[in-house]
Amino acid sequence: MAIAASYSDEHFAAFLLNNDLLGGTLTAVQRREIITGAVHSGADAARELRERFAAKLPAEMACLLGVKIVTGDLSGAKLVLSNYAPRTATVTLNQVLIEKLEQCLVRQMLLPGIFNPAEVAIAHELFHHIESSDQGVFSRQFKVTLWHLGPLRYRSTVPAAGEIAATVCAKILCCLCFNPALLEAVALYIKDGQRLAEWFDQLDRACLKSA
Repeated sequence: MAIAASYSDEHFAAFLLNNDLLGGTLTAVQRREIITGAVHSGADAARELRERFAAKLPAEMACLLGVKIVTGDLSGAKLVLSNYAPRTATVTLNQVLIEKLEQCLVRQMLLPGIFNPAEVAIAHELFHHIESSDQGVFSRQFKVTLWHLGPLRYRSTVPAAGEIAATVCAKILCCLCFNPALLEAVALYIKDGQRLAEWFDQLDRACLKSA
């Protein structure tokens, strides 16, 4: 896990894109455009939040933005630290999993630095809050054509673009020296060692495809 902490944001972006349902349909040019655009978008969002709220914590920023923070049951096939509901501007934290993460990180020091997993999760969802109301955000602007029939065509956004941007936004807001997507690996370390091995195998095989 220590080695993975040194991987670039672009490496994690490729990993997230590989796990997107649309990832396999993209050309090398599209992959590069998504990765570059999403990383820059997340960094821009973090800088704008910092300029607006200075040194406040993500939870404090959320309060000032009118975003509610609640705890709830987010259990399911995929380990989820948090989610964002745009209709109610609400961040739901998986408090049970977050507490287990805190205990594991303190005891075993799997990731470098001192940070609060709950604040990282909130920072991640703050990007999605911005994304939900700003049509100009890269993850909403960039679309790929899934099918076309004559003049008719169906275009879709790529969900991974928003996730890539959100991880970069959280990394900057929380002053992390690693990509926060690694928190999923810690959660798997706690819950499922076999899936953790598969997760790292996918991460290690993730690479940027050149045009």
